[in-house]
Amino acid sequence: MKRLIYSLVISAFLLTGCSKDESIIYYADGADAPSGLTVGTPETFGFGVIVPGAVTSDGGSPIQAKGIVYSATNATPTLNVNDETVKVDGNVSTGTGDFSSLVLGLTANTNYYYRAYALNGAGVSYGDVKTLNTGQAPVVVADMESEFFEEGWQVEVQAVPKISFYNVLDMYQTGYHVRLTVDGTKVTVAKQVIIANLSGYGPASVEGTGTFDGKTFVLKLKFTVSAGTFSPNPATEVITLP
Repeated sequence: MKRLIYSLVISAFLLTGCSKDESIIYYADGADAPSGLTVGTPETFGFGVIVPGAVTSDGGSPIQAKGIVYSATNATPTLNVNDETVKVDGNVSTGTGDFSSLVLGLTANTNYYYRAYALNGAGVSYGDVKTLNTGQAPVVVADMESEFFEEGWQVEVQAVPKISFYNVLDMYQTGYHVRLTVDGTKVTVAKQVIIANLSGYGPASVEGTGTFDGKTFVLKLKFTVSAGTFSPNPATEVITLP
């Protein structure tokens, strides 16, 4: 049986523990590269995109990574770490079947090339190249009440259509934001840095839980800083959409 050897240089972003200059060698007896790579209609917003996809066949060797590669300038993006314009989504998964790639940090009103990829012991395969335009981020101006700051003000809220994912801009200080995810009425704020250098306190992080009734977020947020303390902590923050 033919023994296939595939060598690929890939970044640690895709395979944990491997630096950009290392060669990873995969071995597979009698296997083919994956096939049946497709992507569905993406959900786009100003700062990111969610792309559904699928891989139907592993070619006889388990799929070690699948997802999408994308670029604003390279019309045929590949897993080539020497091309700084090509990026890999951060939601790498294994095996055949469906996947969902969440990519943040994109530029609004920008055209991107993207396609599915899948890697197994025989090689790497790609789906057809697709294009998308991120469009303008939907923004609503919401009213906020803050137990921590003891005052109310307006914030901008970006909402992803049909996806329970929200970005609250300038929630604490101009230029910073908090990401909220919603499952039904339950809100989760995964731990995240909201201010890289808060004067006198250093980096400020937040995490918490809350509820959402379709109009109002009621959040219990806990703050972490490298110096000093906040009070109250956790604090209650209320954001009311128009």
